[in-house]
Amino acid sequence: MKSKLIVAAIAITILAVSCQKDPVRNTIDQRLLGKWFYTLDTLKYNQNGGTYNIISTATYNRVEFLQFNADGTGTDFYNSVATNFTYSVTNNLITFNYPASSIPTAIGLVYILPYTKKANIRYATANNLALLFNEYIVNTGFTENDYEAKYFMK
Repeated sequence: MKSKLIVAAIAITILAVSCQKDPVRNTIDQRLLGKWFYTLDTLKYNQNGGTYNIISTATYNRVEFLQFNADGTGTDFYNSVATNFTYSVTNNLITFNYPASSIPTAIGLVYILPYTKKANIRYATANNLALLFNEYIVNTGFTENDYEAKYFMK
């Protein structure tokens, strides 16, 4: 009888441990993979107490895009400038890591320090993607809270 209780206790322990929920890991979200073309960009921001809304009504011509690769790298091609990044996804949050870079302009190179951006995946289907960004900016003379939604199509 005692051995049956020991076997039952071991079985229950094994069952309880094996049924625990796996922790959420940084993974590549398969829904994101591929080239996504910009379709709409909206921005709402609060600056020094005032609220402003900007809705881009530009018709994107399937040139500007966001590319997600399976190895955790990607490219953001916007305003004729390609910027490479690495990314990870935890739950519905994408973390973009941009390295230091330089952008040629009419007056010379503009140097950009490395930076990180985060976006919530509002939805991701086979052909549509919506990302929501929220950034808080403190600068000399003003503070700003930006809420930006970017929409994409394959």
